[in-house]
Amino acid sequence: MGWLFYAFIAVQFFTISSFTDKHIVSNVVKDYTGLPVYSSIIALVLGTVFWLAAGFPILSILDMLLLIFAGALNIWTAFSYYEILTDTDVSLIMFLFQSQPVFILILSIIFLHQFLPPVQLLGFAIIIISVMFIALSSSSGSSTVKKKLNKKQVLLALLITFGWAVNSVLINYVLTKNVYVKTISFESWGMAVGGITVILFSKKVRKAFVKSFDEFNPKLIVTFVANDGIFTIGKLFGMYANSLGPVALISAVGSTQTLFGTIYGFLLTKFLPSKFREDISHKGLLKKFFAAILIGVGIYLIS
Repeated sequence: MGWLFYAFIAVQFFTISSFTDKHIVSNVVKDYTGLPVYSSIIALVLGTVFWLAAGFPILSILDMLLLIFAGALNIWTAFSYYEILTDTDVSLIMFLFQSQPVFILILSIIFLHQFLPPVQLLGFAIIIISVMFIALSSSSGSSTVKKKLNKKQVLLALLITFGWAVNSVLINYVLTKNVYVKTISFESWGMAVGGITVILFSKKVRKAFVKSFDEFNPKLIVTFVANDGIFTIGKLFGMYANSLGPVALISAVGSTQTLFGTIYGFLLTKFLPSKFREDISHKGLLKKFFAAILIGVGIYLIS
């Protein structure tokens, strides 16, 4: 059961990274617009380190281009990710992001012409119903100051999730022909390319990036770099778990991020109320726990 340990650890790293992102955009920086550019710079460094450590691997031109595009998608969707983080509960966002397997399944049907057995259709329906239940009935904010999710927030979350689904499909396609350690550097370089394209074509991002130099102090830089490292480690743990165990069960373990997100959100709101203000009302918590169980079942069936 070694895969279970690595899958569980990956979930913890991803959850911690999400709450750290929330802390940065809500309590540390005034303008999050330039943050993805910093992620692309870090990715450039880490990608080069991974490439050197893997022995200078070279893939086919098609595989390299697919991985670079997949990495660029991570940066392009990051702007929407930070926007939705500013005024939405982290735990609530995690529920909306659980629609990713649904998008992956749809893309597989369209481009790979895969047939869906009845059990996967059932899982598909359970996930959709659970995500819509949370999106339409839940609120963000403390138990005293709550705001209903608006249409823009839900659409942004679905747009981000779709981008991640495309990223996952492209990477999985390349992994059918290559070893993961040989591919991670190219995806990381793709994130750097994503940052470069945004800097070149968006005046708003350029201005925010330059202005962010005034806000960035050594403590913030350490926090931001460490958080990117936490996310990268979580990704490595997740990929290693996939190489050891059954994908269906690992996906089900991954869906527990909604459960741990709810628990972490409750604890952070209780002990750090000046920094985190999640909805920890009894009604809100019961909704999240119920939806977390249903989503876990749906992802298990769909995987």
